[in-house]
Amino acid sequence: MSLRMAVPILLLVGQAFSPAGLPRFAASLAGESASPTGDPDFTGAWKLKQERRESGTIPAPAATMKIERQKDVFGVMETLAGGMRVAWFVGIGKELRTTSGGMVMRSIGKWEADALLINTVVNGPKGDYAVMDRWDLSRDGATLTIRREVVRRTGGAESVLTYGKEK
Repeated sequence: MSLRMAVPILLLVGQAFSPAGLPRFAASLAGESASPTGDPDFTGAWKLKQERRESGTIPAPAATMKIERQKDVFGVMETLAGGMRVAWFVGIGKELRTTSGGMVMRSIGKWEADALLINTVVNGPKGDYAVMDRWDLSRDGATLTIRREVVRRTGGAESVLTYGKEK
């Protein structure tokens, strides 16, 4: 299933957000600490270094990601290998909803020690599925490892994605 993005993306809070809006979102963070609670700093630009599929068929991962944070909300802009962009948001302890290309994504995150666990339910015209991510940051902050499980009615799939921080 390919993810398609409609511009603008409509957020639950009623604000429009487009791919060009991520820099504005990032600029709104200027006065905020990237990690106000001392949690790992996932913010920045990331490039896919390696994908290891453990089992099943999983949607193509983002070739690059831009992650921003404002308090307990993460904004993620993914660019897929074909150049298509998908933006989504995750709240810590609060479900956030993003509508994109006829799909509705509901994401919620929580901390487990230094790992960020993100559960996303996707409802769309080509089927519904759940994505469960575990984000871990290396000690030096240069490598983001995402352990991903995708569950559909027809079965599940797992992969491990490794991203390097761009300078």
